Formats: sequence, structure tokens, C-alpha cells
Amino acid sequence: MVFDDLAGTYHADIVRPTLTKTRRPVRPLPMPEFPEPSARPRRASERDVKRPLLRRPGVVIGGAITLVLIVGAVVAAWLTNPVLDLRGPRTLTAAAAPELRLDVRHPASISADDISATIDGEAVDAPAIDIDGSGRIAIQAPKLADGEHTARVTVRGAGLTQRTLRTSWSFTVDTVAPATRVALPAAGKAPVGDTTYVPAGTIAVTKQPLRVQVATEDGASISVSSTVAGSPREQADATGPRTAVSITLPEGAQELIVRSSDPAGNTTERRQKVIVDTTGPKLTAVVPTLVRDAALNLPVAISDLHGATLQVRMNGVEIENAVTIVSRTDAPGAADASSDGGGTTADGAEAAEAAGDDDSATDDGDDADASSDDAPAPIAARVRVVLEEGAFEGRHTLELIATDSLGSKTVQKQMLVVNSTESLSAATGLRVGARGADVTALHKALLEQKAGTKAQLLEDIQAKTYGAATRAAVKSYQSREGIDSDGVAGATTISALTLRIVVNLSTHQLTLFSSGDVVKTWGVAVGAPEFPTPTGDFEIQSMQKNPTWTPPDSEWAKDAEVIPPGPDNPLGTRWMGIDGTVGIHGTNNAASIGYSQSHGCIRMRIPDVEELFELVAHGTKVSVVAA
Repeated sequence: MVFDDLAGTYHADIVRPTLTKTRRPVRPLPMPEFPEPSARPRRASERDVKRPLLRRPGVVIGGAITLVLIVGAVVAAWLTNPVLDLRGPRTLTAAAAPELRLDVRHPASISADDISATIDGEAVDAPAIDIDGSGRIAIQAPKLADGEHTARVTVRGAGLTQRTLRTSWSFTVDTVAPATRVALPAAGKAPVGDTTYVPAGTIAVTKQPLRVQVATEDGASISVSSTVAGSPREQADATGPRTAVSITLPEGAQELIVRSSDPAGNTTERRQKVIVDTTGPKLTAVVPTLVRDAALNLPVAISDLHGATLQVRMNGVEIENAVTIVSRTDAPGAADASSDGGGTTADGAEAAEAAGDDDSATDDGDDADASSDDAPAPIAARVRVVLEEGAFEGRHTLELIATDSLGSKTVQKQMLVVNSTESLSAATGLRVGARGADVTALHKALLEQKAGTKAQLLEDIQAKTYGAATRAAVKSYQSREGIDSDGVAGATTISALTLRIVVNLSTHQLTLFSSGDVVKTWGVAVGAPEFPTPTGDFEIQSMQKNPTWTPPDSEWAKDAEVIPPGPDNPLGTRWMGIDGTVGIHGTNNAASIGYSQSHGCIRMRIPDVEELFELVAHGTKVSVVAA
């Protein structure tokens, strides 16, 4: 029998027996019917026996639902479980009779009767215990002493399960405020005695930020602020004996507030009145780059709510008595120290306008500063800057320094060139930067005195300028003549270079020369034959107005007495010493002029000697010749 896989059927070959006897014919067996392999279903028994129980769909879904129900029940029980939470005070309180605060989560139906409390073992009265519908418990403690205390609270019948809740804790009562001392910088205090602009008990602050030193207990929190709305607040924690807090305050009058709070919340507050003024006075000055007046005569306006004064420096050196007040305005209530009743306003607007008016210094007819040293500074003033001795021609650095009564400053610094004259003999002095005909005359005098060569001075000569070469030549001449060698041609240097006095004993004449030219000749009296005037080359060594006559150490004056200035003084009104006790001076005996009648000095009429005195200077050469 052969099975045909492809046909899916059996074929039977009939084998005929060799037996001879008669046999019954064999019928083929019926073929079983097999389904296609892909469509063959599994028996139910196979499906149920071979698959795990947990992978059966019905079992998984049922288990998940059961688990969710169990977890939900646990969570619901946990969420609704009553819990007692402490809200305060936890560890520290500044209240002597603090309120103990607790929360009951899921309280259900608790009343005050269900709550009891003790503090340090003492029961709290029932009326002092309260609870609201949300489970917030408030227990008013009695007055407690400073120190540590223990509280115990019991809540009965809380939640759906009617639980009893208990809690206990310790806390400290601290009702003592921290001791606090505040120190401000000494440099910020107002000038001693000045109460016009700084009221008593008020401190002036002129530098920012202000550094405040606070001494308080360790652990305290420090706060520094101002009473001015919107101003900053600075905070710091106290560490060590002193804690520094820096704060930038708004300008103006205010109170500085310093608070120190300890961890319990006790606060100490200190207040200090302050005036904050970190800006200097308003300063308006008209200072041209080229000044034609050796005295400068500059109009200046200053103003400040706290009063202002003006200081003048020329080339780094303060010039005394250079400021003349034209008009002033004082603060209300201040002593009236004005010279003309004022006329300016506190904001200095009119003063600033006056600063540009070159004639304003003479409008009032009384330019003197009428204020005394004790008078407060004006809050606004028009002034004039005038140099009594005049500025040397040339380049200068001028500084105007306005200072208010609190110490705040405003500085105006400017370079300027003074060119006041073209005559060397009329010049107050010359320095680097000077220019013009007077400098040319100086160059000529330096060449004549062989203080420099033309080649060395050529560039300055061509530019008619007092430059570096001119300064070097002046220093060389000064060093040779024993004059302070600063390279500035002052009155002494100019006089020595250009001026020369020649006294002719035979003609009884004194002639003043400037750069070889005759300035003027005056008649004089000279020494009598027994007291001859010494001849030779000298220089003016001393100059004095209204001198006192002191008898010389000489036989003819042994019985004489000192004669003070006045009409009886034999020296007149001026003295110019040239050689020990010999000098050029005035006389109260004008009849002696033109004769040899003195004790060796050279006498001049009073008007003549006063005129000569203004034309010469220390160091002016004096030659006394016999003929």
C-alpha cells in the first residue's frame, strides 16, 4: 500500500494469492478523511491544560480590579487618618503669654471639650482652649517666665476612627530686646559750633555709602534704613562685637533708622537725625583763557543750602585775601553779615547772572567783605577774585574751591595766560607762557648780562615767548646773582636785570636806568665830608615803608633816641638799605637836598623817594660814583 502525499489518498495493489482454493475477495478499507493542516483546530482539552492560569483574561482583569480596590481603601484610610501638626511656637517666642497653635487633619467632630493641655505640668484652663471647624487649635498660655518650657496637648475622639492624639514639645520664651549701640564715622559729623545749617543732635553725612557700626548680640538681624520713602534698606546678621553695614542714603534731611532683632523677634530701634549732602556748592566763574589784568578781577557766584565759602589757589599755592564779597544772602535766622543787604536768591540764579557782569563788583560802592570770622557762610554770594600783588605774566593754573559748611566741595580748575603789559619795567613778573614786547626786553637784558647766548634764545626771541630756553637763561642768571633760582622772572630778577640806580656824588643826583635807558633823575643829599657816602656797586637789600629810625652805633648818635614813624622821623616815609647802615631814604629836612650834609646816606624828598620805591625791588643794582 502506497500513500500519495500529494494526492492525500491511498492506493492498494491487489495481490492475488497463489492458493488454488477458492477465496473470498478482499475489499479495500475505507480511507480516513484528514483536514487541511492549516485549518486543523486544537481540542478544548489541549487549550485548557497547556495555558497558565494567570494568563487567562478573566483571571487578570479580576485581579487588577481587586488590587485597585485594596490600594484605594488603604489610601483613603491614610488620607482620612487624623494627625496632630504643631504650628507654633516651635522653639522660640518673644511673647510672655504665647498662643500655642496646632492643626488637626481630618478632625471629624472635635470640640474644645475634647482637648486638654499642660505647660510645665500645669493644666491650661478650659476657657483658654479653642478649636474652629477646620481643626485649628488655639491654646492661650498664661504669662511665662523667660526660659525653656514644655507643652503637652491631648486630643480625644479625632477622625472617623475616634483616635486619641498626643504631642509634646519644648520652646523657649525670650522677651528681652537685644542691647544695641550705633556708631557713625567721626568724619561725618558737622563742624564743631556750626548750628546754623546743622541743627543740634544732627549728623552731617558728606560721603557715601555711609558705614554704620552696630554692636548687638550675636545672631541678631540688623536692618538699616531711612525715613525717606522709597530709600533702600540694608540688612546684615550680627557677628562678633561689631557689625558694619553700609548704606547709600538719599540727599537731604532725614532720620537714619537702625533696628536689631533677635531670633525670638524682639526688636531694638535706634534713630539718628542726619543731613546728607555729598554734592558741593554751585560754582559759576567767568575765567577767560587770556587775562589782561594782573590782578585777575574775576566775577564768581557761589550758592549752597548749607552755606559756602570760596578758596583761591594759583599754581597750587593758596592765595590769601583774594576773595571780596560783593553781595550775599544768608539762611533765615542766620546773622546778617551781608555788605549790601543781599539781592541774590538761594538757588544762585541771580548770582550766576551777576558772574558774567564785569562791572558788578563796583555797583554797590562797598565791595568789602563785611562778614566776621564767626558769621556763617552765605547760602548765595557774588564775589570778586582779586590778587593784591597781581599775577606774573605767563601761564597759570587757577583753582577755585567752593566748600559748604558740611565739607562738600566743588572745584573749578582752569589754565589761563596773563598778559597785562608790554613794558618789562611795569610787569609784576614773567614766567613760562608770557609773550610780547616785555618778553623781548627780557631777552635783551639776558643777552646784555651774558645769561645766555643768542643761539640759545633764538627760538624764543623769534616767537617773542618766554619758553624753556628763556627759563634756563633766567635760572642761570639767578644762580649767578644769588637769587632764588626758580626760573621765574619776578620783580627781584627783573629789577636786577634791567634796573640800575646811579648816584653821582658830585652832581647830587640819583638816576634810575631801565635796560640802559633813563627812567628819571632826582636830586639827593649825600654824605658830608666827615661822613662820606661809600662808593662802589651795591644792590637794594631791604625795603621798608614808614620806617622807625634807630640810632646807629656811631659816636655822633650815642645820645640819640629811637624815633617812630611820623613827621619828626629823619628817614621820612621810605627806606631802601644798600650797604649795612647806609641806604636811600626820605628826609624831613628838604633843604638839605643838593648838598653833602648827611651822615653817609642818600636823602630824597618825600614824594621822590615814594615814587622811586614803587619802581625798584630787592636786588636792584645801585652804583655810587664820585663823578
